Amino acid sequence: GDLSSATASVAMGFEGGSLTFEWTCDSSGVLFYQFGSFSSEELGGVATFQITSHSGAPLINSEGLESGASWTSDYTLSYEVGVEGFSTAFTNSVQESHSAGSQQSLSTAAGTFQAIPVTTNSTSTTVSDFGTFNSSWTSVCWFGYGVGLLRCESTGEGFSSVTELTSYTIP
Repeated sequence: GDLSSATASVAMGFEGGSLTFEWTCDSSGVLFYQFGSFSSEELGGVATFQITSHSGAPLINSEGLESGASWTSDYTLSYEVGVEGFSTAFTNSVQESHSAGSQQSLSTAAGTFQAIPVTTNSTSTTVSDFGTFNSSWTSVCWFGYGVGLLRCESTGEGFSSVTELTSYTIP
């Protein structure tokens, strides 16, 4: 793509599974991304995801991504999970508020970068055959100009995760 319209495929592998994303961008930033699919060798399960509605951008363009910037986004995610012959559908409505911190140096396995941290506070309501569930979480993700996502730390009710760039190529 170019600065007016581009797409990117992002694949994340982890011990026992994988997660894929399809990102769509324009001059305002990352418009949104489809989660694609999730697979787990241990659970024998697969989930497929579809963003059915969204507003705002989860990540604004690089010109607007500066210390003190803030914005909001929301989306509705529908997904079906199948494990060992059982399948059920979920609908998840998510509201997010984002704020950018000051540029800082960040080292990952892929190198050392000048990075902008973005803190995102999220709340969601999930509806399924099992009932309705509310949750909230906070993520701090660091982005490097010309590279993208470098590291992301998330914490919520009963979980925490860290995702970090280990290598990258720019075609």
